[in-house]
Amino acid sequence: MSRPGFQKHIEKRIASLPEGSAFITSDFLDIADTQVVNKALSRIAEAGSIRRILRGGYDRSRYSELLQEWAAPKMEEVAKAIARNFGWTIRSLRRHGTESAGAVHPGPSGVVLHQ
Repeated sequence: MSRPGFQKHIEKRIASLPEGSAFITSDFLDIADTQVVNKALSRIAEAGSIRRILRGGYDRSRYSELLQEWAAPKMEEVAKAIARNFGWTIRSLRRHGTESAGAVHPGPSGVVLHQ
């Protein structure tokens, strides 16, 4: 598959994601190698279809009608993307009720990463 073929394939996959989704380079390594994926994501970001939120991390931006501007990336989505890269499991303490038991204070997002 040629470079434009790889990029089109990556663009299709990104378009299939819901707005606000975060993803990283390793999410596309089944399409091409790291260098090709990085370059393709960089080009797509330059075109404005996605936003670079950290090194190797991007999001499919969502527009906030309330704020009348592009919304900040959802931190839980960013955490999920990073966790996929490292093989981590994410558990939301707010959902499991352990925060009220005083076991761990998760911080403002309510998300704790576990290896």
